[in-house]
Amino acid sequence: MIEGHFSQKRFYDYFRIARFDHWIKQLFILPGVFFAWALTGEIIQNFVQIILAFFSTSFIASANYVINEWLDANNDKFHPEKKNRPVVSKNLKTKYIIFEYLVFALLGILTSICVSRIILILELCLLLMGIIYNVRPIRSKEFPYIDVFSESINNAIRLLIGWFAITSLFLPPISIILGYWFGGAFLMAVKRFSEYRSIMDKTKVSLYRKSFKYYNEKILLISAVFYALLSVFFVESS
Repeated sequence: MIEGHFSQKRFYDYFRIARFDHWIKQLFILPGVFFAWALTGEIIQNFVQIILAFFSTSFIASANYVINEWLDANNDKFHPEKKNRPVVSKNLKTKYIIFEYLVFALLGILTSICVSRIILILELCLLLMGIIYNVRPIRSKEFPYIDVFSESINNAIRLLIGWFAITSLFLPPISIILGYWFGGAFLMAVKRFSEYRSIMDKTKVSLYRKSFKYYNEKILLISAVFYALLSVFFVESS
């Protein structure tokens, strides 16, 4: 054990904040693979590149999850479920959380280098968006609408990762990128609506997430429908 801190249970607490159970979300790169194959006719010859892109994206996502849970701890204590997260309820050490973040970020970067330079750039963009979303002085998650767009852009980045894992000879249509982005915005707005409904106390929900000072159920539902319509419009116009 390091300084008596790491028991098996404590190690599991650090393991949990990386959210390995959310790695399945990185399958959102697959539509990019499909669109690249369908629109360019490029033959998928090397599945290793796709697998490496998946793991690179997963490592970067885990790095973002780590800082998300760490920097959200003071707000998550007002959420009925998130208050039980390890960073909120356990005495986790900041230095180990920073180390964990750096390890996952480095793993993601090194894995992306094995795919291509453009995948490396996209993974760095994904890492940067995690900082913009979570870290002050920007912390975009605290601003209404900006919170949705700054988080859902990760969907568009995942699409591009899938695309460029197949081909770098062609650029994807901007309409597909926008459609995927607004599709992510729809999912985020629905998630915000669910979070709002789970607390149903304006004061408490605003303490959990500052953007909720400006949101209400009607605004969130209307915005979700608007994002969904835009997503369908752009995808169908491709």
